[in-house]
Amino acid sequence: MVELMIAAGLLAGLTIVFLQLTKQQNNSSRDFAINNEIEIIRQDIANFMKDSQACGKTMTSDGTAVFDSVTFKKPVTKIFKYSPPPATAAPGTLGTLDEVERYKTLPYKPGGVVGLKLTGFEAKAIQPVVANKKIEGSLILNFSRSIGDQKMRRDRRGFLLQC
Repeated sequence: MVELMIAAGLLAGLTIVFLQLTKQQNNSSRDFAINNEIEIIRQDIANFMKDSQACGKTMTSDGTAVFDSVTFKKPVTKIFKYSPPPATAAPGTLGTLDEVERYKTLPYKPGGVVGLKLTGFEAKAIQPVVANKKIEGSLILNFSRSIGDQKMRRDRRGFLLQC
């Protein structure tokens, strides 16, 4: 009878350890998925900003820079992309600068990842903005995320840009 009680106690202890490990693994998997999605979004926007026209239009609002010298003036509100003309277009036809649809409405919630929202953009200047000079700075992406028991946590990811 004593051996049976000891065996039951050991089994209960092992079950608790197994459940804790499973919970920890689930949280790690969710954290990995969220970090992966953040990196995909960051890289997606960075690819749009490689085009100097799209970058310049994103970093200006109605022709006014979002930062003046190194002072932040106003938020970046739109992300633009360059779309080349169709292959059937006449020679000399210019491409267009269009707002990226998926980032039009914030907060942006990527599909398939629970607890992640892209909440906004910030610009930080490195060099003063002078007429006809390249903009040098960084674009910061603000995310809010909830993982497991953590309700909301802010996450900022950015990248350098020149346009």
